[in-house]
Amino acid sequence: YANSGVVNFVTRSPEDGPTFDLTAEGGSLGERRFSLTGSDLFHGFGIAGSSSRRDFNGPVVNSDYENTNVFLSLSRKWRRQSLTVHGDYDTNNTGEPGAYGSNPAHIFTGLDTISRSRNYFSDYLAHYQAEVTDRVRQEVFASFFLNNSPYQSAFGTSFNKDIRAEAEERTTIAVTRYYTTALGFTYEREEDKNTYISDASSRKFPLRRDQQGMYWENRLQLWGRLFLNAGLRQEVFEQAPIPAEAASPYYATRPNLPHQTYLKTNPKLSAAYLFPEGTRLHASFGTGIRPPGGSDLAFTNNPGLKPEKTVAGDVGVDQRLLHDRLSIGATYFRNRFSDQIVALGGNLSLLGSFQTGNLSRTKSDGAEFTAEWRPARWFSAAGNYTYLDTAILSLKGSDTLVQKYYTLGQQLPRRPKHSGSLVATFQYRSWSADVTGYLRGETLDIEPNFGASAGFYRNPGYQNIGLNLNYRVGRGLTVYGNLRNALNQRYEEIYGYPSPILNFVAGAKWSLPRGGR
Repeated sequence: YANSGVVNFVTRSPEDGPTFDLTAEGGSLGERRFSLTGSDLFHGFGIAGSSSRRDFNGPVVNSDYENTNVFLSLSRKWRRQSLTVHGDYDTNNTGEPGAYGSNPAHIFTGLDTISRSRNYFSDYLAHYQAEVTDRVRQEVFASFFLNNSPYQSAFGTSFNKDIRAEAEERTTIAVTRYYTTALGFTYEREEDKNTYISDASSRKFPLRRDQQGMYWENRLQLWGRLFLNAGLRQEVFEQAPIPAEAASPYYATRPNLPHQTYLKTNPKLSAAYLFPEGTRLHASFGTGIRPPGGSDLAFTNNPGLKPEKTVAGDVGVDQRLLHDRLSIGATYFRNRFSDQIVALGGNLSLLGSFQTGNLSRTKSDGAEFTAEWRPARWFSAAGNYTYLDTAILSLKGSDTLVQKYYTLGQQLPRRPKHSGSLVATFQYRSWSADVTGYLRGETLDIEPNFGASAGFYRNPGYQNIGLNLNYRVGRGLTVYGNLRNALNQRYEEIYGYPSPILNFVAGAKWSLPRGGR
């Protein structure tokens, strides 16, 4: 919920010259992946495209997965203007055998050999940019997203359809060398339609929500050492009236939900100062809001369901040592959530039994420590450790159903108190390798079949180590192999759903040599 993009991925531009990559790989459990990508410049138009296919048999019956993706982009630059349009289509088909792992409440009765989920989604984006003057940039964005998701189970076929359209206008002004400001407006409409979203007469209807945002962001750089960022974003969320659903003898049903308008002004502040000795101090503060989503509203018996609100801040220090070969850092963060939305029960075969409600106040505090060491060009290592303390601070104001399953001071589900990661990279002539590791401590999790309504259980921690080896054969060809879960640990990243044990994939990638055709 940031005022602007926090991470910006920039793909290779067709203006950089022709590119073409072809990848083929295979591995254990019948895993196969093929992909090709390419880009070039034709008569002033930049064209880029990709296509991929991935298949996976899965470790048990009806746990297979397949995915196909096609992407195409067209861009054009002229004078001080540019236009980019792209389209992406993805389809996947996944078996749903159920939570065949941990079964603490002895609810799971056996593998589901029928249930399957499918997704057919596409998204389209247009971006126009004009350098009006040397100091003023004008941008316009428009996007459209469509997802059709049929679901097959022993109860028959159900469906979910999600449509989102968004438009944004942004003006960026470089007032001086040290001060830049940006103003913008966004509008988004979302519509959900689902087999289980119906009124008292069992008639299906689209559930619509609108979002508008107006923002103003300011960036200052003083003396080449102090960097400040301050902004405001005004959010306006509108929820159309939602009729009650038909009464059920098995679960509490949705009441009439009236038209709602949520207004929230969210500030964002951040600062960083660079000391000559390689020390950097940084801090940030901001607030955010998330209104109830489509499933939150469709499957609730709480007429007073509220949007989530957050207040977050952090402060930290980074230090470079040994002539920049070693970098260490520490950051303390503090987050407060009010009216956090939680799902209380239900299962995938009977979506109508899900219910949602609000936790009044919760917290998420902790510290993160990082280190990066690069003693030579051929070797580098980096790691981080995070300590996280979460708790429910208050249940006051939430509905009685939430209070029935949650207790004051309880740890938030699926938030490990201890976690960390590491990566070490080696390079020697045509060889390169890396070792990756992820460590996660014990978490509190929900019963995997019926959620919080069936109780909370402890999910043990785990360590996952991976090995990767690459060899550049020449003429753009590289062969590689990945060994995953090298410790052959049996663990459940999500409680009740086992992660694959020791497995591998090997493949080859050919890239068009730079400048070649």
